[in-house]
Amino acid sequence: IRKKISESGKGRKAWNKGSVMPIEERLWKFVHKTDNCWLWLGEKNQYGYGIIKFKKKHLKAHRISYELNKGKIEKSLFVCHSCDNPPCVNPSHLWLGNQSDNMKDKVRKGRHAKGEMCGNAKLTNSQVLEIREIYKTDWYYGIQRKLALLFKISEGHISDIVNNKKFIIK
Repeated sequence: IRKKISESGKGRKAWNKGSVMPIEERLWKFVHKTDNCWLWLGEKNQYGYGIIKFKKKHLKAHRISYELNKGKIEKSLFVCHSCDNPPCVNPSHLWLGNQSDNMKDKVRKGRHAKGEMCGNAKLTNSQVLEIREIYKTDWYYGIQRKLALLFKISEGHISDIVNNKKFIIK
């Protein structure tokens, strides 16, 4: 049956031949413009960024918007959002930066994991408070070493915790 459909010129394969919609047209077809953000309404990835399938590739909608409106993007650069809204494709909200710029922007805006929410945290907030309380009330020579052994972390880490250099809880 498949052979007959493709031979007759009917069906998906025959329909797609030579009918690729231009990328610009595909982009704006799925955008809802508001007074602020221009929202991508099409398919999104797990992080909320718009995805355009084009010539058998999955492209990020905000990167396409940037290229169409502002120019080429070096492969090493990120297209960052000043609005922090992943589905936004408004070119006035997009700027180029490297990995370091992107991470600094995330920290500056308070969007990074802190304390026990950090993926590699070895302590909970309550354990950190317990360490500080023990250190403050039962201080004696060698307490940092005992706390390090008790909580299975380094003495340097204990020192940073009790001196509020790490694990700052608000």
